[in-house]
Amino acid sequence: KEGDGSIVLYERDPERNTLPRAAFLVSSLNSLYWIWYVFDFVPAVNSSPIQDLHIDPAYGFGGLGLSILIHSVFTLYPLSLVSKL
Repeated sequence: KEGDGSIVLYERDPERNTLPRAAFLVSSLNSLYWIWYVFDFVPAVNSSPIQDLHIDPAYGFGGLGLSILIHSVFTLYPLSLVSKL
C-alpha cells in the first residue's frame, strides 16, 4: 500500500492463486460431503429394518478422517508459502 510506510518484498502473481484456491474449495466440499455422509446418511440408512442395506460406520469415519487430513494440507500449504518468504 502506498503511503503507509510498508515495503512489499514479494507479491505473488494473482494468476497463480487459482490452483491453491480451487484445491481449498474442492477439499472443503469434500469434507462437507463426508460430514453429511457420516452424521446424516449412514444413520438414516442404518435405521432401515432391512439388514442388507446397513452400512458400516467405520468406512464413513475413515473417509471423514482422510478428508480432514487433505483439507488440513490445503489449509496449511498457503500458510507455509507465506512463512518461507
